[in-house]
Amino acid sequence: MGAKTHFSTGCRWYKIMRLIYRKRQGKGRITPLLVELHWLPIEDRIEYKICLTVHKCLNHQSAPLYLQSLVTPYQPPRPLRSTDSFQLDPPKVKQKRAGERSFIYGAAKLWNQLPLSLKTCDKTDTFKSLLKTLLFKDRYKEYL
Repeated sequence: MGAKTHFSTGCRWYKIMRLIYRKRQGKGRITPLLVELHWLPIEDRIEYKICLTVHKCLNHQSAPLYLQSLVTPYQPPRPLRSTDSFQLDPPKVKQKRAGERSFIYGAAKLWNQLPLSLKTCDKTDTFKSLLKTLLFKDRYKEYL
């Protein structure tokens, strides 16, 4: 009763998914519809949120202080070409299984994979748009 009542009172996502399900019934794969709606899969949405949080931490914009203290830019011990690449310094992990699941390790790994043009973007709205476009093109390259 609880779940049905919750959905029948106007849960927006439930209504959207119900419409999509009715539209796609018997038509096979849903990926073309996701491309048409410009929706990212859950994995990419998680990567999007992590990269956006790192961007806000580095630009001191509405990111929690405890996360800002975890995100540390890479500072090599001597001058190198990589100094200007806006890399993050991933922490050294003692236990591979638990350490690689931490926010800061995953955030540094994702951030370091981004192109330099995206990492140097100052405006958050521009960063969001460019990041979503990058993730979307990487995910759906065979449909574009």
